[in-house]
Amino acid sequence: MDNFKIYIFSLFLILFSFGVNAQEQDIAIGNQYFQQADFNKAKDVYDKLLKDEKNRLLIYDNYLATLTGLKDFNTAEKFISKTRKKYPQFPKFSVDLILLYQTNNKTIQADKEINKLKDQTNKDDELLNNIASYFIEKHNYELPKALYLASRAKKGDLFMYAFQLAELYKLTGKTSLLIDELLNLLRQQPNAEILTSVENNFQNNLTKKEDFELLETKILAVLQSEPDNSQFVELITWLYIQQRNFYKAYIQAKAFDMRNKLQGINMISLGLIVFKNKDYENASLFFDYVKNTYPEGANFQTAIYYGIKVKESLIQTTYPVDKSKILSLINDYQQYLAINKNNASQVEVKKSMAMLHAFYLGDVDKSIKLLEEAILSTHDNTMLAKLKMDLADVKLLKGEIWDASLLYTQAEKLVKDSPLAYEAKFKNAKLFYYKGEFLLAQEQLNILKQATTREIANDAIQLSVFIQDQLLIDSVSEVLLDYSKIELLIFKNEFDLAMVKLDSLLKRYPQDKITDDVYWLQSKVFIKTGKYLKASEKLQSIVDNYAADIYGDDAYFTLAELYQEKLNQPDKAKIFYEEFLIKYPGSIFIPEARKRYRILRGDKL
Repeated sequence: MDNFKIYIFSLFLILFSFGVNAQEQDIAIGNQYFQQADFNKAKDVYDKLLKDEKNRLLIYDNYLATLTGLKDFNTAEKFISKTRKKYPQFPKFSVDLILLYQTNNKTIQADKEINKLKDQTNKDDELLNNIASYFIEKHNYELPKALYLASRAKKGDLFMYAFQLAELYKLTGKTSLLIDELLNLLRQQPNAEILTSVENNFQNNLTKKEDFELLETKILAVLQSEPDNSQFVELITWLYIQQRNFYKAYIQAKAFDMRNKLQGINMISLGLIVFKNKDYENASLFFDYVKNTYPEGANFQTAIYYGIKVKESLIQTTYPVDKSKILSLINDYQQYLAINKNNASQVEVKKSMAMLHAFYLGDVDKSIKLLEEAILSTHDNTMLAKLKMDLADVKLLKGEIWDASLLYTQAEKLVKDSPLAYEAKFKNAKLFYYKGEFLLAQEQLNILKQATTREIANDAIQLSVFIQDQLLIDSVSEVLLDYSKIELLIFKNEFDLAMVKLDSLLKRYPQDKITDDVYWLQSKVFIKTGKYLKASEKLQSIVDNYAADIYGDDAYFTLAELYQEKLNQPDKAKIFYEEFLIKYPGSIFIPEARKRYRILRGDKL
């Protein structure tokens, strides 16, 4: 008897499985007819399948589309209505019925169903959002807007669902309404959280130059009647920063600061943003304003310090570097030391002065003295690591190789497994490279290939590949020895001699694999010395002839950057950024290139 039961049960499973498989095959056949737009045959198969209620939801979407394709609206209406009755918990069936009525011009029935939905969604925000999402999925944007507006009116909150409505206005291309919706919300709820959300929304949804111009016009219209509206001042300043229009940001922020006597706190933070964007002339405006307006204020010394840092960056990026300006800069730092006795500030300033003495005045002994004083004055491991790395750089400058290597190692251990540690390790590897100990350098570079800092990993890979390529040709590569010595000259800021030797290298090895590497170094020197047109020519040579090699993406991105920032050819820059994004999707420069391309195209950042 037991064996018989097992037999019957096994037979049942086989037959059940056969039935399931047969249904699956029928569904697949019906779907195939549907995809081929053979709606009559698809309907025949689906009608057969619909005799088993278990198949209703499995074939729902394709069967409804089939009936619509056949313009069999009566059958479609009955099918949706019956499905909704069986599954009232799913709101999509009500949406489908409304869309069907609209397609079939049954306006009265559609309006009746819409009013039912309004009654339901007025009481349930989750249901409202779900139904709105389904309408949007069906490319119907007017009905979710009507539902949101109805619920807003019912609740008596004229600013509710602002972000949902803004999204709908974006989808329908109604930029002006999108902007109005969010600006009205910000006026009604002026707080930092809403401001950030509004900024993010504008950043994500505005795409054209005209959109941002319209936004600017509307914000300024509010500020004309409400000049002390801090949220809108922050918003217009944010907009100008996004557009890299730093002077306008300065004018707006200064006016607000003067009216409200804010002691320049916002001016400092904005100045730092502009400084980070390397617009040194406009950055100095922010710090000079605070320094001149609030000589007794809490931000006075901060403004002086960053004013000097801006001046330093400006001098260092203007070639040839004027030594008299370096001396003036050091004098500014000394005056700052006299008024600011804070230990951390003293250390930071001595660090800056030391590097000026070493790399621009050639006074390495003075530099070492300042760095050693700073090292004795700090107990912060991060700062101590930075100071030791700087001291190692100066020791390398002086030719004290082993002292430099020891200091890099000490710095790495102080901040183990941090980006700063990877930088110290890379500098140490570069030191052995300069010295001609290429295998030792490569050992450290191979470790750095796995660094969490992408820039360091990228640099390590490039140098490692370069060494490996040269050593494959010759285990004691003369060209590699010459090249590494030239890189050391560039490290020492001995640009003229470096360029002479690079030209000589090209003449001695005209067919060597080193050609693109020489072009790359030459372009870097030309950029450092302000010869941007010559730099672009070298980069163009790499792009034309060595785009697939190790410096291909670097050359493409740097050339685009030069056209954008130095050669004032934004149209060319845009072309190069666009080509770069297509050619080098895995490059570490992709995020920055995409951002810059969008700016040039008139999009958001």
